[in-house]
Amino acid sequence: MRNLDNRPIGVFDSGVGGLSVLKKVVEVLPEEEYIYVGDTKRLPYGEKTPEEIKKYTAECVEYLYNRNVKAIIIACNTASSYGLEYVKELFDIPIVGVVDHASMDAIELTKNKNIALLATEATVNSGIYNRYIDKLDPEVTLRSLGAPDLVIAIEESHLDDEHIEKIIKGYLDEFNSFEYDTLVLACTHFPLARDAFKRVIKSYNYDRKIRLVDPAFTTVQSLKDILAEKNQLGNLNTKKVEFLITDDVDKFKKVFNNTFPKNGVVTSFEELNIY
Repeated sequence: MRNLDNRPIGVFDSGVGGLSVLKKVVEVLPEEEYIYVGDTKRLPYGEKTPEEIKKYTAECVEYLYNRNVKAIIIACNTASSYGLEYVKELFDIPIVGVVDHASMDAIELTKNKNIALLATEATVNSGIYNRYIDKLDPEVTLRSLGAPDLVIAIEESHLDDEHIEKIIKGYLDEFNSFEYDTLVLACTHFPLARDAFKRVIKSYNYDRKIRLVDPAFTTVQSLKDILAEKNQLGNLNTKKVEFLITDDVDKFKKVFNNTFPKNGVVTSFEELNIY
């Protein structure tokens, strides 16, 4: 009989973007409970300095660690870019990010070795995707673009309307001279607008298929493998998620209600002050 560990799993993001990862982790690991920290008060992380991002990431991870979680997903590309390695040194539990998984997925999906990437400006400026992808396949050409307006629009619940389509098109127009066949959604906010992305891409009438990269599945699968190896999988059937939001809980709940499947997940929402 395998050992069981019914401590919760922590999920951390700067805002609503982590919901795209949470949806997948609840699907892959339905017998676990979760604590989700959304640091909406200090959003957007993409406009902060590297030192600030590292500090904010450490504070949120420390909070989850003190809540006795057994593992943490940093469901934020910007926090993963600047804070993942730092917090892995500070805390003695498994902590996984999304950047390495998105990079691996992109390399596997591309056929012509031309990859476009949308992210926060901080993630782009970090150069972390360039380093990962170049290490995996130095023949790949990667072009990256910061998309701050897209983050804000999704936080404002523009997930599948003309407003978000206009913003997406404005950014994708910047790639018009680049024959990419793979687009990395390198901010976990962006997969929440996946349908709008698909419509905009279809409107260009490309003579090639554009593959969208959402790192959620491989990130979650990696965590599952780690927990299985450590005999730390749970066996609860509650599907309970505790949401702790640092500002404007109602706005966060609105996005949650518009994006999260109503499949028996038991939720609670509270404002969190960790400063």
